[in-house]
Amino acid sequence: STIDFTETYYIDRRRSHSRKWDGQHLKFNRTDLLPLWVADMDFMPPQCIQEAICTYVKAQPLGYTMTNPKYLEAVIDWYKRRHNCILSKDWLTSAPNVITGIMWCIGAFTKPNDAIAVLSPVYGAFDTSASDAQRQIIAIPMKRSDDDRYTVDYEAFETDIINHKVKLFIHCNPHNPVGHVWTEDEMNQLFSICERHGVLIISDEIHQDLITGSTPFTSALTVASGAYADNIIAMSSLSKSFNMASLHHAEVIIPNEKLRGQFNFYKAHVYHTDSDVIAETAITVAYTHPEAEAWLT
Repeated sequence: STIDFTETYYIDRRRSHSRKWDGQHLKFNRTDLLPLWVADMDFMPPQCIQEAICTYVKAQPLGYTMTNPKYLEAVIDWYKRRHNCILSKDWLTSAPNVITGIMWCIGAFTKPNDAIAVLSPVYGAFDTSASDAQRQIIAIPMKRSDDDRYTVDYEAFETDIINHKVKLFIHCNPHNPVGHVWTEDEMNQLFSICERHGVLIISDEIHQDLITGSTPFTSALTVASGAYADNIIAMSSLSKSFNMASLHHAEVIIPNEKLRGQFNFYKAHVYHTDSDVIAETAITVAYTHPEAEAWLT
């Protein structure tokens, strides 16, 4: 039950250098504010993940490491089992977090002053990642209905794509901040427009495991039986699903070999070439251990 879960896993994170609580206190010098500005939970991770990290640290030094094949297999299994999305090991690379991955994509696939499209309202880091790189951000407004549902005017979306010569579209599913879970039909319409006009698609899928409504999550990679996968870079992380943002790891999934090569070349250019062994250890257990999946569900 919810009560049992809270009793078992809740922890008071105040005075623990938590950015959510203590960072807010430092900024406003108040202790009576609720930190609703960040998707960060006050729950300990599953015991099996805690134990796996401790076991590794006790058994191995924390030196430079290569990617563990078991980690790759765990990610592939999770996507297949949870989301009916078939991945190949070759498609997988990584970034310290999803936003860093998006920034690397901006650096690898666009030039200064190029236009990058988002659907507004949108997570603020999408805007800043583009503007900080001297790119134009094209905020295409969604339509809000009386029952607080958000939809897209596809004709207006295409017009903005054409008029601004957009090079990159940052898609978010579920959408942050409105929480809209995109249907396959909605994504099909968006992606077909992008394909017609040579627009690369970045799909932030970090909240994929935290769906509360009746619409199921569909990965961008599976839309129209994978018809757009060659033009999509999808990203996710266990940081939201299992509350482990401090492990600094995101999966970056790039089916297109040429795009993957460009991304990894840029990644090496910013001197990020080694794996995070603690993150990979945690992910492997999170995505394969029954206790971890029970914790999530």
